[in-house]
Amino acid sequence: MKKTCRILLLTFALAVLFTALSETGNTQEVKKDLPSETEFVPLEIYPEMIYQETPVYPEKAESAKIEGMVYIKALIDSEGKVVEAKVGKSSGHDLLDKAAVAAAYKCKFKPGIQKGEPVASWVTYKVDFKLGECDETEK
Repeated sequence: MKKTCRILLLTFALAVLFTALSETGNTQEVKKDLPSETEFVPLEIYPEMIYQETPVYPEKAESAKIEGMVYIKALIDSEGKVVEAKVGKSSGHDLLDKAAVAAAYKCKFKPGIQKGEPVASWVTYKVDFKLGECDETEK
């Protein structure tokens, strides 16, 4: 009886896996088209950020009066979406670094152009965390 249950569970798990793969397409093929972080991608026009998400200032960092600057490295796909984001240079504070990475996935870009076509490429940009600055709407 136990052997039959294990076989059924394994069969179910494989069915779920194959269904997920068929719905998302061949992930190896998609990943292959994206450049690695160190790969040089020649561009005629570099990606342009058209929307930068303001990161949420971590409460613990704010109450401890921690400020800093994080450099984010982001992989922009051919549609201008951030598909991978990581810390390029740390602020020295894990809370700020994590908040900057989380916000990076909500940024929007015009993708880089190569031979007249949009292509995936990496960009680096900075995120400043400063206390005491107020929003225009708060004035």
